[in-house]
Amino acid sequence: MPRTASGGVPRKSPLRIASSGGITSPAATALALVGPADSGPALRKMMISEFCDWLRSRTNKKKLPFAQETITAYKVAARALDAWMTDKDIEEDF
Repeated sequence: MPRTASGGVPRKSPLRIASSGGITSPAATALALVGPADSGPALRKMMISEFCDWLRSRTNKKKLPFAQETITAYKVAARALDAWMTDKDIEEDF
C-alpha cells in the first residue's frame, strides 16, 4: 500500500464546507431548508451534518466504529451550541 505524503492523515478537514456551487452532499438538503448558503446558521447546520457523516466513516481509538449514541451526543451538543449562537445573533460558523 503506497504511503501518502501526509503520512496517512487526511488532508481535508472533516468540518470543511462545500462551496455554494454543485453541492451534492446530504447536507445540501439541510442547507436548502435553512436559508442562504452564506448565513451562519445554514453553515453550522451543514457542518453538523457533515461532521456526523464523517464520524460514521471513522473508528475510535479502539479501532471500532463510533456508536450511534456517541454520534448523537456530539450532534446534540453541536445543535445546542448552534442554538446559542443563533440566539446571540452570531453569524459565524463554528
